[in-house]
Amino acid sequence: MKKEFKGNEKTKLGDVTEGRIRQKDYSNGLPMTRLIVSNATDADAGPYRCIATAFESTEESTHEITVRGELLMFISHPVLRPDHYPACDDPEATLKLTPRTTEGIASVGESIIWEVEVEADANDKPKLVFKRNGLELSTGPKYTVEKGLKSASLEIKNISLEDEGPHELEGIVGRNRQTVSFQLSVKSGADATAGIAATSASVISLVGLIVGSISYYRFRKERALNIAVTKEDLENFQKGQPNKINPALGLSEQAHLLPYHKAWEFAQEKLTLGKPLNKNLSKLLTNLDETVHSTTTLPPATGDELGHGAFAVVMKAVAAGIHPQEQKTTVAVKKRHHHCNLEHYLALMMELKIMCHLGRHLNVVNLLGACTKDMARGNLMVIVEYCPFGSLDGYLRTHADCFINQIDSETGQIKRDIPIPSSEKPNIALTTSDLISWAFQIAEGMKYLASRKMRMAFRVSPGCTGFGGEEVASLTGKQKDT
Repeated sequence: MKKEFKGNEKTKLGDVTEGRIRQKDYSNGLPMTRLIVSNATDADAGPYRCIATAFESTEESTHEITVRGELLMFISHPVLRPDHYPACDDPEATLKLTPRTTEGIASVGESIIWEVEVEADANDKPKLVFKRNGLELSTGPKYTVEKGLKSASLEIKNISLEDEGPHELEGIVGRNRQTVSFQLSVKSGADATAGIAATSASVISLVGLIVGSISYYRFRKERALNIAVTKEDLENFQKGQPNKINPALGLSEQAHLLPYHKAWEFAQEKLTLGKPLNKNLSKLLTNLDETVHSTTTLPPATGDELGHGAFAVVMKAVAAGIHPQEQKTTVAVKKRHHHCNLEHYLALMMELKIMCHLGRHLNVVNLLGACTKDMARGNLMVIVEYCPFGSLDGYLRTHADCFINQIDSETGQIKRDIPIPSSEKPNIALTTSDLISWAFQIAEGMKYLASRKMRMAFRVSPGCTGFGGEEVASLTGKQKDT
């Protein structure tokens, strides 16, 4: 640091070195320099300048000296203001500049902001200077400079090709100096056009991929919906080959030989299906508050999904005129699942033929009709009796807490006069007599199926909803009095 006092024309420079006019440095929180004039005379009066230079900053101050008698006169002046010169008497001061990015790309006419984090541990505020080509950058039409205690930023506006290149931030605190740089790359109009073209091509490719995926999905879905049954399969479904049926074998293995009877045909326009609600039968049973003995029938509803398997779905529907004594009848409709393949669809066709052969029985869930007009394209519907209380297995599990044991522990006989205790379900009471009655009815249904050459294959999953063995063990609201 260079310090220099310059007096008036009457004051000789030699006086400063001889001791009558002397310069003294000291610190009072900031570095200070004092000019002391001893034995002042009229010749010492006049202007004095104090000039201080440190690094690239210079500070100058002028003072007018007036001599009054024999008083000792002196001048005291700081070397530099704090914002121009960091405290040189703080050798432990530290500074760390961390740019958030060291390079950037912008097009002609755009703006870009370079931000730097500042960490300073010093008594005084660090000096921060943005530079380009060695020249300090300040706020104006081209740049916006912001400096804070913890960050600094440089905004370059209306970028041109001449702005391309390095930009620097120099920080000084105490005896520490640090410089970080930012490399700016400028894209010309041709580069921007090429970038837009590349982006447009990417967007078009993405849109094409999405459209192609949707088209493929719709193709798969339509192909699944439009199962093509061959003419030979349709003819075999209608006529069958009953003369080839082997009486020694069960009909389950010979269903393809059975004919379909047109008497079961029901007009699809008289059948109303609602929207599938994806509700399984067990949830329906949980909310049920009716008893199997109740004669109240549930009101007709359209379209609740009663259950579904891997390849078929059972829907609740309303059929107009399917029962001669009812204008509208609540029924259950089984149809193929949307992802069912041809093999499983043919199995559903065979199931319909078996049910046609079975006929009707009080203790079996009976076939009411079928919609086969559009069967060639996979639109087959099998209409059966609706079981409002679901499967017997599910009903017993749901209302197990309502069971009343009527067997006398001493005699082993059934006592029908045992009082029924009150419960949270006043309309539901399962007794030993009910179980015996249902067991008898199930046996009657199985006996009938056996007489029709049907082999029974009971399902082991209590949550299944469908046809087959469970048809016998379903609660239809109809029962024999025994």
